[in-house]
Amino acid sequence: MSRREAEQLGLFPDKEVRNKEADEPWKKSETDRMLDQYLAGAQPNRIAQMLGRNPKAIKRRLEQFAYNERDRAVKYKPFRRVSRKGQRLTENEKEWIRTFKERGISPKVLAKVLARDVSEINPDTKSPARINDGKQVAPTLDLVLAYRYAYHIYKIRIISDKEYDTLKEEEIEYGAGLKALGTSRGDIPQYIKSLALYLVKKYSKKDGS
Repeated sequence: MSRREAEQLGLFPDKEVRNKEADEPWKKSETDRMLDQYLAGAQPNRIAQMLGRNPKAIKRRLEQFAYNERDRAVKYKPFRRVSRKGQRLTENEKEWIRTFKERGISPKVLAKVLARDVSEINPDTKSPARINDGKQVAPTLDLVLAYRYAYHIYKIRIISDKEYDTLKEEEIEYGAGLKALGTSRGDIPQYIKSLALYLVKKYSKKDGS
């Protein structure tokens, strides 16, 4: 068995395989670089080489984040992170998403650690049902106008931005929404205001707000 194989199996005492910098206190920039590299797909051994630390030290610190030991993930404050917004999820990210959800850690905390938007890791399950529900009482264009009014006036987002943008684009392209959606808030008809208020009260109650 080679020395390298023995090291990987943990057969040598830590002091024999430890890099001299391995026990140095972690800098915020090092932690951020570790997270950036790991979440982009790099493995702990590769990250250890880049940071000049023991692979075991890298794995241990990653575990602290993944399992939120001592609120490591909750208390974490990004310093110099590389945004991962819009990028395809790596296997490492998928694993952390599963782990965080199993442990009941807030999606906002997970999004912060992954350097992503909450919407990328917490699929929207409310919007489709709310849209279908709304179509039972009003045309789609009226709903779009009401959603917009509710957001600007009551500061309530009834459906996700993604779903809203999709409905809006469909009304502009296939419906008669171009002129209506260009109306200023001061010219919004009373029935749209009433619809917006109805939706706000209905879903605010369901959301417990």
